[in-house]
Formats: sequence, C-alpha cells, structure tokens
Amino acid sequence: CCHTVLIRYSSNLIGRLFYLWYTQFHGFYPRLSKPQWYEGKKMHVMGCRYLKKDGTCRQYRLRPLVCRQWPMIEYFGYPQILKGCGYRSNPPYPQETPDDAFEEKSDPRLKVIQ
Repeated sequence: CCHTVLIRYSSNLIGRLFYLWYTQFHGFYPRLSKPQWYEGKKMHVMGCRYLKKDGTCRQYRLRPLVCRQWPMIEYFGYPQILKGCGYRSNPPYPQETPDDAFEEKSDPRLKVIQ
C-alpha cells in the first residue's frame, strides 16, 4: 500500500483541494508527473514520505484514512478477478469501456420481468 498510493484525480476545485490535503498534510508525494489510468479511473500515483526502509510507518498512529482502510474492498458493483491470481473469467455481461460509461442502456435482467 505505502509504496504506491493511488488517489483519484479530479480537475475541479474540490479535487485540487483533496490533492493539496494529501500532499501537504498527509505526506504523500507524486511519483509520476501526470495522472495515470487504472481500472478505468484516472489516478494520481503517489508515495509516502513516512515509509521507513523496513516497510513500517513512522506515523502509524496518525496515518490517514486511505492507509487505515487498505486494502479497500468494494462490496457493490460487478465482481472482479484480481491481477496475478491465476484465474480467468468470461463475464456474463459486456465489459464497459470508458466511452460506454455514459451511454444510457437497459439492464438485461429487466427483460425477464417485461
């Protein structure tokens, strides 16, 4: 978690304040100059200045929420196979691309009800 921290990118005022909060108050620093795409979301790739060489945290009791909640498990949405787990899947639903995310579509499960 602490070697590479991903923070959601947003260009609006709240997103810039969020970025400022994490860099100035929580001790994260950008590892890359530009945000990167990760699992369909634009993310800042950050590192933590409080990480010691042995992998422990110098600010463990005061660590930010993103560190306390790691690893975050999403309970809602379609299931995903973690990278490197050795399994593959053929999902019964079409994969969304970033361009498809804003198109209006009907849920195929509703055809059963109609």
